[in-house]
Amino acid sequence: APLLMGIMIAVDERHIIARMTAAGAYLSLLDIVFASAVYRDMREFAQSPPLTGLLFFFAGSSLLAAHAMAMWRAKRLIQEDKAQYDAVWARDIADPQTKEEIDMLANKVNEMTKKLGKDWARQMSLKEAESLSVSLLAKYDKAYAQNAEGKYIGWSPHLSRQSAHRSFKLKRRHLLIKALTGKWKSDTPDMPDCPSVFIDVQSKIDSLDQLYMQAHCMDVVLKAKVQAWALLSEGMFPITRMNGKPCVEPTFSKWSDLKNQTNPPVKWAKVKSVSRSIEKLLRVYQADVSKLVDVCRQSIIFSRISDLAECFDVVVNDPEVEILRVVNRLDTHYDATLSAGYRDVKLNIRVNTKESVE
Repeated sequence: APLLMGIMIAVDERHIIARMTAAGAYLSLLDIVFASAVYRDMREFAQSPPLTGLLFFFAGSSLLAAHAMAMWRAKRLIQEDKAQYDAVWARDIADPQTKEEIDMLANKVNEMTKKLGKDWARQMSLKEAESLSVSLLAKYDKAYAQNAEGKYIGWSPHLSRQSAHRSFKLKRRHLLIKALTGKWKSDTPDMPDCPSVFIDVQSKIDSLDQLYMQAHCMDVVLKAKVQAWALLSEGMFPITRMNGKPCVEPTFSKWSDLKNQTNPPVKWAKVKSVSRSIEKLLRVYQADVSKLVDVCRQSIIFSRISDLAECFDVVVNDPEVEILRVVNRLDTHYDATLSAGYRDVKLNIRVNTKESVE
């Protein structure tokens, strides 16, 4: 089991079965070629054949067959849901007004995507540096701090390593990150343009424990954000009770109708389970924790495409939000077979509020 786990971490699980089968076939063929060159009588080889290649080949072939059967069964299970999703999409595309709204939304997303570039969203560590190495100091020599007058003061390239250590150790009173807030704050008059704390903003997160600690802290912040966005765009949330009775079917209610209730019966999205995150790390992300960008998540539901587009504008124009990635499944060019007909618009964002920075 530990060996198999190590192989799955080192090699993408999606390809390991096929590679196992190919390796088994290659070893078996190699054994036969070697035996034909060594043994004069192949009956001697048949009496004690090397079974490693055959074992890998038959094990891989069996797993491939089981995987194909599981995929076939899974596709059968989702056929009914996919047909319903496709019917709704066909109805929306047939309506001229809705089709126009879909095209306008696609144009907005495409413009945003061009600005973002092709870089994938990543979870950054944002750890406070205990000290500065020579290489790290050189990396940040070109970083700029912004003073109260809006002037940019660069780090001095002549700053020695020891003096840098002393300066930063004296200024560890605030957690203020230029990459998130756009400005520095200092509490010492002798060096007013120096950051109060030094943060490494380029290293990707590598600890699942740290990621989950941040996700649970950010869950409350994100809920407050989506509530504000839903209020400005006729957004809805799934609810568990209606008029004091439990909801049997999926039911949604506008946040404008729920916000004044003491305890709104909203079914909020939960932080992704640890088991599911580990599963994705092993099966998809090759143990790269920084690629888990949906541990803390929420959804807003809309009855019209125009309301969704309005919410998209609200999020984009929010000064406390940085858009990192947009996936538009409501695009006419999107292949809905990849998601069993399901469509939505996904945003990976970084929230830059005081609470999120602290």
